[in-house]
Amino acid sequence: MIKRKIVTLGHAVSDERGKSSGGKAGNQTGQELRLQEWYKRAKGWTHVLRAKKKSIAKKIAQAMKACVTNKHIGYDQGQRTTLYREALNARWDVAKIKTDCETDCSAMVAVCLNVAGIAISKDIYTGNMVDKIMETGSFNDLTAAKYTQSPDELAVGDILVGPGHTAVVVDVAEQLVLDRELRYVSGALKTGDDVKALQKRLKELGYKIKADGILDIRGAGYPNAEEFLVIDSLYGEQTMAYKDAMLERCHVCKGKTHMVYDELIGQSEETADADRFEEVRRIEAMSPEEKFAFFQGELGGGFTAFESCEFFVCEVKS
Repeated sequence: MIKRKIVTLGHAVSDERGKSSGGKAGNQTGQELRLQEWYKRAKGWTHVLRAKKKSIAKKIAQAMKACVTNKHIGYDQGQRTTLYREALNARWDVAKIKTDCETDCSAMVAVCLNVAGIAISKDIYTGNMVDKIMETGSFNDLTAAKYTQSPDELAVGDILVGPGHTAVVVDVAEQLVLDRELRYVSGALKTGDDVKALQKRLKELGYKIKADGILDIRGAGYPNAEEFLVIDSLYGEQTMAYKDAMLERCHVCKGKTHMVYDELIGQSEETADADRFEEVRRIEAMSPEEKFAFFQGELGGGFTAFESCEFFVCEVKS
């Protein structure tokens, strides 16, 4: 068994329409402010501000969690200081705020600092917040790569700052996982992340395999859709049709050979086995809120075309 560190962040993201301003006050979708596992930003994290006193750090984290879970607090840069006003009226007990109000990522951190007893202006923003917070004398500014590029050295209450965004570490936990699962190599699957992606897909399809329970997967490298996967888990052996494990986009992909040439003459072999426009029609029929939630899930992380396939059965040529 080995330990995996799980770091949870609290932050303000966007309004209910995915925009920076103009929405309705309050957390309309439950996702305007949110908790999520640490992630590597495209623009990066450049500073980790750590309170010198653990008691202060704990209060900052508790305040952030209280803000995120209070549905009266939403996102709007145009009304970003209304949370500060309501928090002041509630004597800095943000859980008691009952009036719909708004904030953004840095304005919410300002409120959390004040809740923790650190006086800071409601008007700080990501461009000046590092300097303003360091002026209080209550923090250390950690800029080494081990703090900014990985979650492994982070602690509860840390304030992460990067170009245009900030977040707070609200929880740090360790999960025991089987070493064999993390080092798993079989067929086309190479890493623990690949196995976890397949676990997620299997559960979506109704296969009763518990999280982190897969020991081996055989048949994942077969290109024949009539073949079967054999899943050996801590809970016994199960089988499923290879085609059922494929992602929806794999069924409509025009070619399974993805090229990374500067120039290519000729075409990839047509391999689509489903209506390519079925999902387009499904998306067009969605409400604006459903479309936002759909694309938020699809674009939540960065990937290249061939990296997006959990099974890595497509051929990549260069």
